[in-house]
Amino acid sequence: MAELNKTDLKEIFKAGAKPTEAQFASLIESQVNTKETTTEAEATGSSVLSVASGMLNLKADQPFIGLVATNSTTGSGISMHAGFGSDFGLGELPNNPFFKLNNGVDFLMDNGNNYTNTKFRIFKNTSLPNISPSTELLSLNDDGGLRITGSLTSSGAISASGNLTVGGAVTAGSITAGSITGTSTTFTNITASGIISASGNITSSNIHIVDEHPKVNLRPNTANGDPQVTFKNSLGEMRGHIRVGITNNTSSFMSIGADTTDPSNPTTSMEKQLYLSASGDVGIGFMDPSEKLMVSGNLKVIDEHPKLFIQSNAASGDPSLQFKSGDGSTMATIRCDVTNNVMNQLSIGSGTNETHLVVDANGNIGVGLLTPGEKLTVTGNVSASGALTAGALTVTGTTTFTSAQVGQRLTKRVLTTTNETLTAAESGKLCLFSDADGATAVLPDSGNGSLVGVYYDFYVAEQLTSGNYNIKCTDTTNEAIIGFLHFCDIDTNPAVSEFTWRALASDSYDQIQMNGTTTGTVGTFFRITNIAPDKWMVNGSLMATGTPATPFVAN
Repeated sequence: MAELNKTDLKEIFKAGAKPTEAQFASLIESQVNTKETTTEAEATGSSVLSVASGMLNLKADQPFIGLVATNSTTGSGISMHAGFGSDFGLGELPNNPFFKLNNGVDFLMDNGNNYTNTKFRIFKNTSLPNISPSTELLSLNDDGGLRITGSLTSSGAISASGNLTVGGAVTAGSITAGSITGTSTTFTNITASGIISASGNITSSNIHIVDEHPKVNLRPNTANGDPQVTFKNSLGEMRGHIRVGITNNTSSFMSIGADTTDPSNPTTSMEKQLYLSASGDVGIGFMDPSEKLMVSGNLKVIDEHPKLFIQSNAASGDPSLQFKSGDGSTMATIRCDVTNNVMNQLSIGSGTNETHLVVDANGNIGVGLLTPGEKLTVTGNVSASGALTAGALTVTGTTTFTSAQVGQRLTKRVLTTTNETLTAAESGKLCLFSDADGATAVLPDSGNGSLVGVYYDFYVAEQLTSGNYNIKCTDTTNEAIIGFLHFCDIDTNPAVSEFTWRALASDSYDQIQMNGTTTGTVGTFFRITNIAPDKWMVNGSLMATGTPATPFVAN
């Protein structure tokens, strides 16, 4: 008895034919029996349904293949097996085995060789008989990976021991896989020990990437695409972003910004909040920085003891602060001059000048020079509108005092030569006549009124042996000396003041002359003060011997 095809069976049962018992047996063997004659206890093997054409077509309103296990406790499970014919002891099929639903979905086992299945794939609209798939819908690899051409939606969790590749969107409660690839993914949670890759959007409340060196790669599909991460509120409005600007596949900048007032155009406000150029320059509130750090706005340092450190990276480097105008011009500079890690001086200047104010390593201060030799050294004029008090003050140049109360005694001046001209800077000096051969002090010109309040003290310290001690005005035509000198006779014991010599403006006196005897000698002391333009006031005591004579002279 053998299985016969339909053509052979039709020949047996033609009109007038007389089928034999053996032919009836072949007819029975050639048909599908829905129930074997053996009992469940006797079924120890398997029944084989073999179709010589290689195809099994089910036609009905709702075609159905049912697999039912009759033993729910001892069976090894229910399966639909697709494999080579040799798996069932039959000859090899001409191509990879498959199941096909007409005008629908095809199930195909993709074999690496005749006996090894590498993939189980589901196709849409495969061709026959060579099974050339037009669209792959799903692929299961032998390593546990899953690849889906369309979208994948799950209300629960998706877990794969291998890779998950989806051509369309993926929606799931959570997903765990070695790597995930999709055009658009939406998850509550994503956990991957490998790669998560998407050509579209990935939306998830949490994404966990676990690896020795975890990475997130954002790759544009054009040479000038700018990968970015955006942060949005519940309304979908952009409230922050991280963006990398790329031109011809070369990075030009990275920007980080938050809370823009124009969510549709982050470049107007967000990109300059924190901007990193390709050369490593950083801008805060500033795009395209040209220095290592450029800030548009104010800087504030808060600490119990806040500090600002400016450190050179060379032993003789000079750290400095520069203040510039809107066009970049230098307005002022603070610079610390250093040689071999030792400070020379700290200079503060306007523009590019570094001598306006200098403090050297010893704490000396210089105004107008780099190397002050005293605690305060000034090159140029000094003007004070208030009081100036000093134990000792040395001034080179002109000092202008605008108040008669300004100018305490600064130092002394010894008069030893002819025509020693006093200056306004010497106001308050004690001028000593100590040359036995005589000396002359010339008062500065007071005609412009700038010397009001300037004064000098005069004292005769040396007895004359020749010549005179003289004090005279510069402008003998316009200037005059007025005041009083008390005459004291030192020939008596004790010396007594006998009378006073007077000088009025109408007298036009412009000189005081002491001859060492009758008009002034050792011990004479008086002060001359400028009280008005061209007016000098004298007041003091005149020591004399012999017959007294007036010291006032008109030239």
